[in-house]
Amino acid sequence: MTSKQDEIFNGVLSGDLENIKQLLESSDGTEESHEHDLFGKVDEMGRNALLTASMLGKSSIVRELVKHGAKVDGHTVRGYTSLHLAACWGHLDTVRTLLELGADTQAKTFRGEKPVDLARRYSQADCTDCLTQAEYGQEDIIPDSEGHQEAHPLQDCPTSIHLTIIRPASLSLQKKNIPTT
Repeated sequence: MTSKQDEIFNGVLSGDLENIKQLLESSDGTEESHEHDLFGKVDEMGRNALLTASMLGKSSIVRELVKHGAKVDGHTVRGYTSLHLAACWGHLDTVRTLLELGADTQAKTFRGEKPVDLARRYSQADCTDCLTQAEYGQEDIIPDSEGHQEAHPLQDCPTSIHLTIIRPASLSLQKKNIPTT
């Protein structure tokens, strides 16, 4: 017999959102959900269901898990959060989802890297741009009297990037055998 933790984790791996919803809804309010962490199962790398769903780019599953109590800023023993994993794997939709759910753009790994740093290191330009924009947006958010932060839209996160290369006039293209077209 498998535990609900195992079933949820396996549902994440297979991408079975409907089964995950059924498992989570059947656990809401039961003693089992309060006594046991439904998201406590981890793989050999220390990733729980939310971290794994983020790494795989399963945005709808990420949203469902957080809705039912998964901690959006939960992390591995090395400090990798769901936002770190979505960013370095280039899952822009999942990055946006996590940001909408309040993920911390300033969280650091054991190497001191933020999600934007990992996106940059792994050449995930769209995620880098989105996270950079979100970092600046988070600095401007002021919590209300109850400590809640106002959500900010992320529709302006880029879906593509345009690059213009400017070559200095002093660069001799003929000596380097670089095509000029």
